[in-house]
Amino acid sequence: MLENFVAHLIRRRWAWLASLIVVTAALAVPAARVGVDNAVEVWFVKGDPALAAYHRFQETFGNDEVVVVGIVAERGVFEATTLDRLRTLTTRLEAVAGVARVLSVSNVRLLEGGLGTLEVRPALPPSGPITAADAAALKARIDADPLLRERVVKGDGKVALLFAQMASMADIDQKRNGVLAEIEKVLAEVVRPHHTVHVAGIGVIYDALNQISQKEAGLFMGLSFLVIFGLLGPFFRGVKPVLIAAGAVACALIMTRGLFGLFGHDDNMVTLTLPVLIIVLGVAEAVHILRHRAAHPNDPPAKVLAEILIPCAFTSITTVVGFGSLVTSKVAVVADFGLFAAIGIALAFVSTTIVTAFAFGSKNLQLRPPAPPETGRLEGLLLWCSRFATRNKERVIAGSCLIVLLAGWGMMRVETDTFSIGFLPDDHLVRTDSDALERLIGPYTPLEFVITTRDRTAETGKDPSVLRGIEAFQRALEADASLGIQDTLSAADVTARLHQLSGGDGTPYEVPNNAAMIAQDLEVYGSDPDNQARDLADGSWNRLRLTVAVPVLSAKGYAQLIERIEAIAKTTLPASVSLEPSGYLPLYVKMIDYVVESQVSSFGWAFLLVFLLMALLFRSWKLTALAIPPNIYPCFVILGVMGVLGIHLDIATATITSIVTGIIVDDTIHYLHSYRIELARHEGDHALAADAAALTTGRSVMMSSALFFAGFSILLFASVKSIVYFGLLTALAMVVGVISDLFLLPAMLVALKPKLNGAPRR
Repeated sequence: MLENFVAHLIRRRWAWLASLIVVTAALAVPAARVGVDNAVEVWFVKGDPALAAYHRFQETFGNDEVVVVGIVAERGVFEATTLDRLRTLTTRLEAVAGVARVLSVSNVRLLEGGLGTLEVRPALPPSGPITAADAAALKARIDADPLLRERVVKGDGKVALLFAQMASMADIDQKRNGVLAEIEKVLAEVVRPHHTVHVAGIGVIYDALNQISQKEAGLFMGLSFLVIFGLLGPFFRGVKPVLIAAGAVACALIMTRGLFGLFGHDDNMVTLTLPVLIIVLGVAEAVHILRHRAAHPNDPPAKVLAEILIPCAFTSITTVVGFGSLVTSKVAVVADFGLFAAIGIALAFVSTTIVTAFAFGSKNLQLRPPAPPETGRLEGLLLWCSRFATRNKERVIAGSCLIVLLAGWGMMRVETDTFSIGFLPDDHLVRTDSDALERLIGPYTPLEFVITTRDRTAETGKDPSVLRGIEAFQRALEADASLGIQDTLSAADVTARLHQLSGGDGTPYEVPNNAAMIAQDLEVYGSDPDNQARDLADGSWNRLRLTVAVPVLSAKGYAQLIERIEAIAKTTLPASVSLEPSGYLPLYVKMIDYVVESQVSSFGWAFLLVFLLMALLFRSWKLTALAIPPNIYPCFVILGVMGVLGIHLDIATATITSIVTGIIVDDTIHYLHSYRIELARHEGDHALAADAAALTTGRSVMMSSALFFAGFSILLFASVKSIVYFGLLTALAMVVGVISDLFLLPAMLVALKPKLNGAPRR
């Protein structure tokens, strides 16, 4: 039946090829529109509770993405010329589309006066000359204001801080680069000629990753084609096989990218590796098919193609299942990666079948047959590997077990963590600016909390016990040097400053224990059009915002910090309120849990489904069981290497074990398919069957593994460290996989001698 279908493909090859070209051309349009998106939403599945909480925070308090700019003034910030530049800078940045608000020393709101005369006004007038006296007066006011002191000017008065809050936008990741480019343009025109400037922030990191992803996506695709097809030429010693494989893979790649774009997806740090994956896997299928034709040049084309399509179909199915297991991940980009990798692999099989059927129908296709083992160097090496494994089976198996034990020790050291800024090269401007800012001003990354009153009646957040509890909580955080927190801001700070002003000289900077006084002060403050109460509490004053400036940490570091902060909250906050981490950083922390779940669930499903399919193919549970160790062996090794080298399990490497399982099982299936045939041909002699299987499929296994290694090794040149680690580990896995298939698998087969096809044991 399959042979009849293949014969039909060959007879109608022009029609099938034309159909493939038409579909590819149609999907080339959306493929060209694929952009880059590393926004927070793409990492979480739609409807995720953590993501929903983040959106609620933004709806109440606005976007928490802030661009932090540090301007170093060697002569001091409070110098007339410098203040004038800062005022100009602030005014121009406020006019940038996509910037919601700008805060700097030039426009910060000063609280002045007293009860009945309270005034909220900008630090400087919007225009007009600034004199030395004006600058000195402003310095005195800010130095005397505990609410502002060390918030807009730091570093002994030599570093001015400017905070540009990004506007809330549904498509912020697409627009962020343009907004940041405008900010940089203004900085270059106003302050960079006169001052050292450092720019940092979560969005700045995202933008850097986006730019690298966009630049390197096409580069890796092109390099993969050059390297992989450059290897195919010497392997087949001809141009036509290279063109066949290249044409089939190009069609699959364009169709996959087209579907990717058609469903509204963009590239990110994870899917950046998808084109390379499709190229190497697609070429591997073409290698097996063309190699089989070269080994049987005189057989009918339909018979040859039908024979090899059986194992190729199963390898494609198992690989699709392996990658498809990633759709169980709660990390949206990992689920998308798994889905479109599975689609791409399926399309690669279809396009390779159509293109090779077209080629097989041509009388001009001439392929060099494999050399006999006594003359071919590679064939001689393959035969030596097989005989070494079968004659030293006990040693090979024992040595493999020892390596697994050592790998297990390394696996125990693997840590799950994600460090976004650490993905960038050490000398990247974003990293050096961030490090410089932390040295100059201390921690600057905002960690947001929402404090909610359990009693939801009107304005319970103004209760003295609530505000005084928040005040005590803040002072406790700032006093604990081990936390690395130097600054916190909440409604309690504003209330304390209002109390200090309304109480007159000598009144301490603290929240009063008087509900009527607090209500009166806040009412006066709220009546001023320049008040910023909306940034600190919701309209009902039942939800209060607390912003904590923390160091730049990894996701695990933030998780530990949040845990310690919550522990302090239990001893300082009143029982009438609850504390909830909010904003972006808790989402970042959540990735840790999801990465672990992704690794466990996806590998579990991949392992189960792949080997169930193998059992269906070979109809032998014993043979399937023998196939398991050589395929999980590389997974143990790479996880062990990760532990030894200190490579974290993160958003990029979380897919490693599923990918390795899905890829390496292909060569195992081809080997076992050949082994089963050769065992019957050699009347149950397992050693001879292993030698013959090594010669018939070993060359293709070696070539496909070399292609995998070359393709994934290209990723070592990536700028994003996690992609480098992904390339390193997958390339290593390919080496371990081919060693496993050529040594461990035949050693186990000969040692255990599974009975197949009714062949007697020997």
